[in-house]
Amino acid sequence: MRCWLNLGILGGLVDAASTHPLGQFLAIMQRFVRRYSGWVVFGMVCAPAVAQFGGPAKVNVAAVEMRPLPASATLVGTVEPVTRSVVGAETGGLVATMPVRQGDFVRAGELICKLKDDTLLLQLEETRQRLKGLEAAHRKWEFEEQRIERLYGTQDAAEKEVYDTRASLDEARFAVGEWRAIVTRLETELAKTEIRAPYSGFIINRHTEVGQWVDQGGPVVEMADLSTVLIKVDLPEKSLPYVRQGDTATVMIHALGQTFAGTVRHVMLQADAAARTFPVEIAVPNPGYVEVDGRLIPRRVADPDAARVVMLAGGMFARATLQAGPATPTPAIPKDAVVMRNGVEFVCMVVPGQEEGSLMAMPVPVTTGVDVGDWIAVTSGNLAPGMRVVTQGNESILFPSPVLIVQPLGAIADADPAAPSAATSPNIQSGS
Repeated sequence: MRCWLNLGILGGLVDAASTHPLGQFLAIMQRFVRRYSGWVVFGMVCAPAVAQFGGPAKVNVAAVEMRPLPASATLVGTVEPVTRSVVGAETGGLVATMPVRQGDFVRAGELICKLKDDTLLLQLEETRQRLKGLEAAHRKWEFEEQRIERLYGTQDAAEKEVYDTRASLDEARFAVGEWRAIVTRLETELAKTEIRAPYSGFIINRHTEVGQWVDQGGPVVEMADLSTVLIKVDLPEKSLPYVRQGDTATVMIHALGQTFAGTVRHVMLQADAAARTFPVEIAVPNPGYVEVDGRLIPRRVADPDAARVVMLAGGMFARATLQAGPATPTPAIPKDAVVMRNGVEFVCMVVPGQEEGSLMAMPVPVTTGVDVGDWIAVTSGNLAPGMRVVTQGNESILFPSPVLIVQPLGAIADADPAAPSAATSPNIQSGS
């Protein structure tokens, strides 16, 4: 009964303090109380037990401020590899071996496919033997040229013999050069029977199998480099003037329940004729990679026994938030106040507790915009200037819980829940 009484008190405080920042907060929070009433009741039931066993959680708080932050746009996108290609065969042939399969990671230069090369090996050996004979003939004519020139010097050989010998030597030299080029061509053709990875990446698909014939230029495997991923989104045309290459962006991957920092890499200045949107690519370094010996490789390859590896993969659903308008006064909070749980962003609002002078922290879902420095915009409309949010200690607050505000060094701060207005309050209240 005491729990439901507290919910009624919240409603009464709305009427009694409609012009106070706390009253504004309570008015905004009424719809969240209805939605999360189960958690509210659970938290209030547990509050006396928390106070008995260990007391309220000690936290630092900060006040919500109006700050000139750029307008933002949250756009739906897809994760794509930074490089994706179909590796083809430079020469035709029968597939002899194929040591890689879908899902394998290969390093640059690693063997992907080997074509049958016995015929080429025989041709190469035949050509090398032919070249040896021509080189022997070339040496013979070099000796003959020297002999004829000596005889010509003693007038024991005619001038025509000198010219004929030199012509034969040139023919032998040209023949050696021709067949050396043929040997080089066959060696190159032989090397082409080994199809190697052009870059480090994952094998996505195999387009041929052992025993199949591959034509020259035919597909062998499809590869993708995921060391960096690109988030491809469609930008509304009204936001195009505010987005530039190099801008920062925040990318939310719902499947992982995490956000990642990204950078705008490409802004294509050709709109989709039907949607009137401009393609934008946001580059995000993949947290699933680690540098080993100067090269980036997947963590699951570097540490096969790792229990769980956060990995961005192609095709994942993403939401990217980036600057998309001019700077306007916007409610903002420190980044430390935002906690991610199951893909939803929460902040812990400080509200009056059920005992006089006590405080409670209530987790509230929010939607954030762009960030500047240590502050981030809140675009969900449920935060007003002067409200207080927990900046330290919020990770352990899973439901409405009693809290005790302390200074950064541990001194107990003023527990007055009425925070000053944004015009007169300091940037950070009771620590940051």
